[in-house]
Amino acid sequence: MALATEQRSCVDIVFKKSCDMSEHIKIDIAALRKIGWDHWDPIGIRQLDDSAWRTNAADEYDTYLLQAANMILQGSTCETVAAYFDEIVSDSMAVGPPSEAVHRASLLTAEAISAYLQVDRASF
Repeated sequence: MALATEQRSCVDIVFKKSCDMSEHIKIDIAALRKIGWDHWDPIGIRQLDDSAWRTNAADEYDTYLLQAANMILQGSTCETVAAYFDEIVSDSMAVGPPSEAVHRASLLTAEAISAYLQVDRASF
């Protein structure tokens, strides 16, 4: 799903609340991107001046951030989500094993997404 970096949009995520119920959560993709750019940018895209690169990276990062949000909504711990981010860095981005600093960034990102979802969920 490609969204322009400047576009403010919500994405519906469906998650299971219990065996027989599911709930829709609207996630502001701009808020999720801000979390990602603030805490997790393993390949340093935010430092580039080329807006095309930033837009393409935002689209790729959106997929990872939305998956992380879904994992949290499904009950995954922040450490599990951080491990998911670390796997993205080492496998999908082929950067190599994540350093301690990269892992800390992954964990901070997971914690920030979790905090965002807790605040957001409380308003429903």
